[in-house]
Amino acid sequence: MSIREMNPTVQYAGPDSPANLPTYSVVIPVHGDGEYLVDAVHSALHQTHAPREVILVNDAASPVAAARMSALRAVSDRICVVDTEGHSGAGIARNTGMEAASGKYIAFLDSDDIWVATKMAEQLTAMLDCGALLGATQYGTIKDGRLVAVPRKSTVGWVDPFRLLVDNPVGTSSAVVHRDVKFRFSQLKRCQDWEAWIELGKAGHSFWIVDKLLTYHRVGHSPHSLSSSKVLLLPYQWRILRKAARRGLLPSAFLLSLRTIFAVSRMIRSKIKLYQTEKIPKKTARRPRPQI
Repeated sequence: MSIREMNPTVQYAGPDSPANLPTYSVVIPVHGDGEYLVDAVHSALHQTHAPREVILVNDAASPVAAARMSALRAVSDRICVVDTEGHSGAGIARNTGMEAASGKYIAFLDSDDIWVATKMAEQLTAMLDCGALLGATQYGTIKDGRLVAVPRKSTVGWVDPFRLLVDNPVGTSSAVVHRDVKFRFSQLKRCQDWEAWIELGKAGHSFWIVDKLLTYHRVGHSPHSLSSSKVLLLPYQWRILRKAARRGLLPSAFLLSLRTIFAVSRMIRSKIKLYQTEKIPKKTARRPRPQI
């Protein structure tokens, strides 16, 4: 399946359609060259239930990315650009975007990830049906330019606190939060999203994960990606377990061991499924870039 097939060109829907769904704002932090930014914005704007606004947060992006943001802003009046003070990191950039948002819900999307065209309509409908203020979806991957339609995590429905600690199933690019839920991302360079979800859980909130693959996370495209090395994440995970989750030394060591086991087993399962899918004829995930 290609990105074009996944997000066909549609007329922008009104902010309260379809089915009178609530409004939402999309927050996209931008750092570096923003190589895949156009794809991310395209997938957000062309939702069947379109956003009130797409907020691009310029977090000391390169001149190339700044030019892309300016060009995108000229394409649609739903796109706005806000700046952070220097390179503040993804967490602070998301906070800046949340402060500028005017929608009833806030949806997060990384600049190299994409959504299926029906993602927000299906997700908001599911959240309203079950009364959830926090939502996420199943998510697949984009690897070597191909969409891999295999969910990376198996958790669906309500996310219990223990599952959140040992195998965070909430992909940030799939997360949607009601604006009345007050929280902030920290300045941690890595895992600041997981830390925020834990803090929300401590405040009595839970995520509802839609049992459908509606988000795609790009992997392996950059050696400088924050998630490119799992080993580099371990000190941050340890700090979060000790401070945010308030676990002692032994419980933290036990939970970190479980997280490692989950990560290794998930990697093995993904390799097996990817090998199986490679027997099927491949379709490219690349599409002609829109003229901007």
